[in-house]
Amino acid sequence: MDKWKRYGFYFLGAVAGALGFWLLYKISIIYLMPFIIGLIVALLLEPMVGYLEKRFSVSRALGAIISLVVLLFLLLTVISSFVVKLVTELYRLADMLPGLLISLKNQVNYMIAGGNRFLGKLPPTLADSIKGNADKFLNQMVETGKNFFTSIFVGLAQVPEFIIILLIALIAAYFFSKDLPQYRRVIFNLMPEGYRKKSEYVFQEALAAALRFIKAQAILIGLSTILTILGLYIIGVSYPITLGLIIGFLDLVPVVGPSLIIFPWAGILLIQGKYLMAVEILILYFAISAFRKVVEAKVVAENLGLDPLATLISMYVGLKLMGVLGIAAGPIVLLIIKALIDAEIINFKK
Repeated sequence: MDKWKRYGFYFLGAVAGALGFWLLYKISIIYLMPFIIGLIVALLLEPMVGYLEKRFSVSRALGAIISLVVLLFLLLTVISSFVVKLVTELYRLADMLPGLLISLKNQVNYMIAGGNRFLGKLPPTLADSIKGNADKFLNQMVETGKNFFTSIFVGLAQVPEFIIILLIALIAAYFFSKDLPQYRRVIFNLMPEGYRKKSEYVFQEALAAALRFIKAQAILIGLSTILTILGLYIIGVSYPITLGLIIGFLDLVPVVGPSLIIFPWAGILLIQGKYLMAVEILILYFAISAFRKVVEAKVVAENLGLDPLATLISMYVGLKLMGVLGIAAGPIVLLIIKALIDAEIINFKK
């Protein structure tokens, strides 16, 4: 009986913990996002700060500054290289754009003329029905286009807010990194003495899990990018490397991802009459998306040392509870639970 009471206690604790985590997530998204980002950055930089502190005997404050500068340099190098390449390709596209627009206009006029000839041969009732459905479809396409560009302008309007959040996050990351041992000591001193070493083990496992998760995502994005470049090269698309890198970079964007380029691109190809290439690009997109979904759970599980099925379940539950961010949070929470069991904070054997 005591055994079942203990299992019931663990179950209620897990439910309460999940609800508390969900409420904390909702509150954090609204009020504490810059500081959460800063804490995550500080934790990710902790190995580098510790190495500088031990290897070169620098203070934590200086080690935190050096680590942040290195991180910013790497990010700015990658982003600037991407922007330079993108601007170059946009200039080339601008040169091609007048001819592309003329071609699109001719193609649309040809399709309209062909449609009118076809409708003229049909009974009036059927012709009116087809024309009405075509008008509805075109209106939906126009509305979708408006929403797409509106979302882009809304996103651009939020850039100043994003910059402010980023600056606050970087400042918070410095202070978190500089004083992380003190914060950790205060938290562990609040715990019962018997749990301090176990809690330290769980903390180290959670930090290592975050680093391994980033490594897993980098592997997945790298594989997707390479497969996209190869696919575009086989299809015969111009600039396959540039487009493949852009599509791979968009893999980082939640929800929409590469579809932000793929679907409008396929639509333009269809209007131009390049039906085969449009279908090939869509097939490539869906094939790589399916490959990523199949491989993702296995790669994440192997890097985190978890069971693939349990990892897949945690990603799905995280998605339902927290949205897109839950896909990342689910496996990390699962690994923390595993660390709690390994540290015997949660013990099913008693």
